[in-house]
Amino acid sequence: MWKIEKCYKIIFEAILEQEALKKICTEVGMYTNAGIAFINVAGNLVASSPVWRNCFPDSAEKKHLTLDTYNQYFGKKKLKDWSLQVTAVQAESKSVGYVLICFKNKEEETEFEGLGSILAQNLQHFFAQESEQYKIRQPLREHVLSWYVFEEVCSERGRGLFEIEKPYIMALIQRENGVNELVRELYQAWKCIAIYENLEGIYILFYCIKKAEPVYKILKDSQILCSVSEPFEEFSMCSSKKDMLKRMSMLRSREEQEKFRREKEWSLWGIYTYTTSLFKKAGLKDYSVNRLIEEDEKNHTELYQTLKTYLFCENNVTETAKMMHVHRNTLVYRLKKISDMLQIDYNDYHVSRELLAYILMNDISERT
Repeated sequence: MWKIEKCYKIIFEAILEQEALKKICTEVGMYTNAGIAFINVAGNLVASSPVWRNCFPDSAEKKHLTLDTYNQYFGKKKLKDWSLQVTAVQAESKSVGYVLICFKNKEEETEFEGLGSILAQNLQHFFAQESEQYKIRQPLREHVLSWYVFEEVCSERGRGLFEIEKPYIMALIQRENGVNELVRELYQAWKCIAIYENLEGIYILFYCIKKAEPVYKILKDSQILCSVSEPFEEFSMCSSKKDMLKRMSMLRSREEQEKFRREKEWSLWGIYTYTTSLFKKAGLKDYSVNRLIEEDEKNHTELYQTLKTYLFCENNVTETAKMMHVHRNTLVYRLKKISDMLQIDYNDYHVSRELLAYILMNDISERT
């Protein structure tokens, strides 16, 4: 039989160490032969003992409370021959986390209730600090469901957990001052929303949307930096929409006052930015085509347009001259100047394809 005094000793010896929660979880769990886990206010797994990880491998792997684990603890479902116990960690009359315990000896239930209370009381400040990173407060079940929507790749399994009716709109809102009031206003206007918060910001999925414009108006009027999708009807698109919004939010603002970023206006610029990095990662060059644009602006030439048209015409001088309504000799002169400026062989097949790709990406970025 384990002694509560020994647990006190383990807690106080580890409380000032680095990774104190992990050490306490592991050592108390090994001493009591129980599974112990600490869950923060958003359902993330902060620390867990080996026994707990063996009992709940899915939650341990995902480092988050899954719906199955949530239902077993909070829905009073059984876990084979294990007894389950939850102790809420309170700070200023609010739940800031949870101590989850699983144990086999039913006769020790009273002792484990006492252990849960001791852990919650003595580790309160750790949980309170952890909860400060979250702007939005909602019930733990809502956190778990929203996590399924946004982190489980929007699988069919995740969909079954949530009554989600199309059409949808997804938004990513930055965690600025005033975001709590904005989220409250959105929730009051549309009850059908799923809210998920991580370090990237606050993701919101609006579902069963009848009209999109009221959503856009509230987001735009808030003057809080946010990226928002166009309405869509395929739930499987949630994952790609989430990735797109993340890229849009990372783009440098074209105007200081631009806070509202809508997909139809910003996504192409995001694609350009994202694709450019892939080109560089693949070892492709941009061949300094911006030098042509600078030359055109400085001397009122048409070198950039000439090269683009020439590549579109598959490097055919005659066709390019016809397309640009210039004499063949004029075109040849321009192409020679381009070659001298960029020091490239644009008639090489691979070079010409890379050049055309960069020119098209540049055109997209300029239009958005």
